[in-house]
Amino acid sequence: MDIGDVVSDALKYPLSDWTKILILGIILVIAGIGNISRSFMADSTLISVLGIIGFIVGLLGYGYFFKIIKSSLAGISELPSFDDFVTMFIDGIKVAVVGFVYSIPAVILILIFAASIIISLILNPSSIPIGALIGAGVGIILAMLYMIIITPIIAVAVANMAYNDGEFSAAFRFSEIFDKIGAIDGETLYYGT
Repeated sequence: MDIGDVVSDALKYPLSDWTKILILGIILVIAGIGNISRSFMADSTLISVLGIIGFIVGLLGYGYFFKIIKSSLAGISELPSFDDFVTMFIDGIKVAVVGFVYSIPAVILILIFAASIIISLILNPSSIPIGALIGAGVGIILAMLYMIIITPIIAVAVANMAYNDGEFSAAFRFSEIFDKIGAIDGETLYYGT
């Protein structure tokens, strides 16, 4: 399969069913409402409600993307239907948890270097030492580099979970995941046997 076929398939797939694309778009817009509302609205109750709604709908969006991965791995070339919202929600939670677990080292790095600034402010409230600022900058850069490296691994981990019929532990079978990554040769990736 050459690059032209890949691009052609990538364009045909989402355009195969406008209704499903529209529903997915609405889900993504609603999921983003929580973030937008925090920026523009002052009423904390409304922000909380919109944030909760956005979070729940976002999990449904993750669940639908997971459903897309599962159907693609099964060789189905059509977008899956929007049904079984409970399963989509549960799968969305699994995907979010997998992403969070893999992101923990970046969060820890940021917290450590943020703590250095806070401790510096407590010890010397009039100024922040330049070393603390440099340390925080290094921490943020290291966390960003980690996330750049781990993001494709998260994608393969989620795909491995989808391949194993949603089995949560499959997202953490590192030998399987790295075998799949090693099988990527620029042209094909056979997922499974």
